[in-house]
Amino acid sequence: MDPQFEFRDIPHGSMQTAALLDIESDSEMATSKPNLSESPLEENAGAASQKTPFWSLGFFQNLFDVDTDQVLGRLYGAVVPFPKGFLQHHINGKPDLYGPFWICTTLVFSIAITGNLASYLQAGASSKDFHWKYDFHAVTLSATVIYSYAWIVPLGLWGVLKWLVPEEHRLSFLDLLCVYGYSLTVYIPVSILWVIQLSWLQWLLAIAGASLSAVVLVTSIWPAVSQIETRRYLLLAIVLGLHVVLAAGFMLYFFHASSTTADVKPQPQPSSTTIVPSNHTAHV
Repeated sequence: MDPQFEFRDIPHGSMQTAALLDIESDSEMATSKPNLSESPLEENAGAASQKTPFWSLGFFQNLFDVDTDQVLGRLYGAVVPFPKGFLQHHINGKPDLYGPFWICTTLVFSIAITGNLASYLQAGASSKDFHWKYDFHAVTLSATVIYSYAWIVPLGLWGVLKWLVPEEHRLSFLDLLCVYGYSLTVYIPVSILWVIQLSWLQWLLAIAGASLSAVVLVTSIWPAVSQIETRRYLLLAIVLGLHVVLAAGFMLYFFHASSTTADVKPQPQPSSTTIVPSNHTAHV
């Protein structure tokens, strides 16, 4: 008999092993097939987001991709920060720069406009004869202060947390930018009420605004700051101190009664002349 057609006994266990190998190979082939339900656009979007450098517009596209309900909810949480932490409850790992950008921009013009209105009211109350001029430098000054605070302070805090806090408890720079930006929301209505020329009311509004805004900051950064073994309260005091200085600086420079933003120039009064007929001289 030809050896090619010779019959041989195959052990039963070997057949099971071969069948198992066939099943495993089929499963591997099935898993290696591309997911046809996922569009190429979705795959390219994920790859593009990983390759896009941070200085390009594509990197920031997702940070501005928020809807109206999300922004309104975060604005409300920044003004009424109770009972949960702002970062944990409202941001929840999805920071955006759309809200912070427009909050800072709105606050710049709000402080500049209402600050000039306050200086006009102060000038009118101090003298009836005055020339008042709009202070355009208020826009530049308020923009410099607000944008510097909203960017430089979070950057410094991020560096400190990266140095002192374990990696699993750190906050990202985008999280801090988002928190600091939304924390300035309360100053927009407060800046409008600061126009009222009552010193006690202005101080009360400054304290209330700084307190509500500070709660947003503290509840957001405390889970990370609490991981610092030493000087945690010193860092927290610095954060709150800078925030109080910002609120007091707004009120004292732009709105308070002692502010010098108004350009008041009283009209000179005409000098009176007394004529003496006998000597034909005038005494002024």
